[in-house]
Amino acid sequence: MNASAPTHQVTIWIAGDLAAAHRVIREFCYERGACFTVTPTRFVYTGGEEDGVAVGLANYPRFPSEPDALQARAEELARRLLPALNQRTCLLVGSSETKWIVVEPPGAT
Repeated sequence: MNASAPTHQVTIWIAGDLAAAHRVIREFCYERGACFTVTPTRFVYTGGEEDGVAVGLANYPRFPSEPDALQARAEELARRLLPALNQRTCLLVGSSETKWIVVEPPGAT
């Protein structure tokens, strides 16, 4: 059987430990039924560099989703990854929009 669906993708770009990311993503998938790709990456920026992950979610023709639903699912995972990887920011790069998520440290307000 062949199937197709409109192309929608979201990638979470976040610094942090690969093994910790795997644990969080496995738990998230087990709870909700989902499938993500996890690719180790290295961020190189002015004044430094650090390891992280690119976490991908694509519209799967067997279980098609609308772009907003894919974005919401990726953001839900990103918000779980942030504290688990001890990060304050990450990027969600979608098919038509990039969202920067910032979590203020406790006591910052």
